[in-house]
Amino acid sequence: WLSSSEPSVIGPIVSVDGLPFVGPIFTQTNDTTVAALAGQAKQIKSMYANMSQQQLISQSGYGLSIQATSDDSKAKVMQMIETSDPKTVGQAMYDLMSHDLRQDIAKITSPVLLLGASGGFAAEEQKSLAEALYAEQLSALPKAQLLMNTSSRHFIMFDDPNWRKQQIVTF
Repeated sequence: WLSSSEPSVIGPIVSVDGLPFVGPIFTQTNDTTVAALAGQAKQIKSMYANMSQQQLISQSGYGLSIQATSDDSKAKVMQMIETSDPKTVGQAMYDLMSHDLRQDIAKITSPVLLLGASGGFAAEEQKSLAEALYAEQLSALPKAQLLMNTSSRHFIMFDDPNWRKQQIVTF
């Protein structure tokens, strides 16, 4: 987002499992629009704004298995959750669901590396579909590199730190 706003200021970009538009992750199609998710985005923002810290911790625990693989990785994610402000989390999710940067990224002039994660899917077909979804989101940046880690989940930096480091060093 920052680089598409200030393309001459931002240097090479490494995105760790971050897409130009998060919406298609929920719907499994890049046909998803901000308008289609507007109600859900507002609902999520409101839900988090009214949560206590303990409710945030409890709620987040349900989805932790799709975020990280090992118990150690999950514990690291949970430590971050325990210090997060629920209202800020809701606002961040709202912002991600309310901004589609798929066309804006065409302004980026720096090299881009997107490290994707498909380890949350069991079937190879699902992993291939996830990779295709990621690749399509980068279509406005034909020189962008997409590398998928098929064993890591969203928190690649915890699940496979050596792989992540090697990809960044090589890039």
